[in-house]
Amino acid sequence: MEDEDTSVLFYAMDSEDLAQGKYDPDFQLADMEEALANSEAEWKIVFGHHPPLSVGRRAGDWHTYRKVRLFIT
Repeated sequence: MEDEDTSVLFYAMDSEDLAQGKYDPDFQLADMEEALANSEAEWKIVFGHHPPLSVGRRAGDWHTYRKVRLFIT
C-alpha cells in the first residue's frame, strides 16, 4: 500500500558499538538523539544487529537497552 503523505526515518545504529563500548558510543547516542529530534517524519525506526529487548534465546542486550531506553516508545 502506498501513502504519499506518510514519512519514515530509518536510523541504523551500530549496536556492537553500544554493546561493547567500542569506538565512541556517546557520539553515536548524541547523533541518534539529534537525528530523531530534527526529523519531521511521522515514523522513526531505529534498528541494529543486537536487539535491546528480546524474548528470544539470547534475551536481548541489557547494556544496550540501558543506553537507548529513553528512545523506546
